[in-house]
Amino acid sequence: MTTPAIGAISALNAAGPGAATRSGYPDMDPELRVSLVRSPATGVTRESVPPVPEEISFLMREVSSEGELVE
Repeated sequence: MTTPAIGAISALNAAGPGAATRSGYPDMDPELRVSLVRSPATGVTRESVPPVPEEISFLMREVSSEGELVE
């Protein structure tokens, strides 16, 4: 048994290509880059995720997964 919120979130976040990144689908669908917010008044809604601020993004870098289990 699932709660209505979990059921609504599951319905909004279908596990297709882009819902999660993995070797078969390495690029994330930009439409799925959202926060799911539940409110008693409005139910579950999508809110866009703002870009990473420059003061943080300059610290980020690609990390090799060569030789690692990535699935």
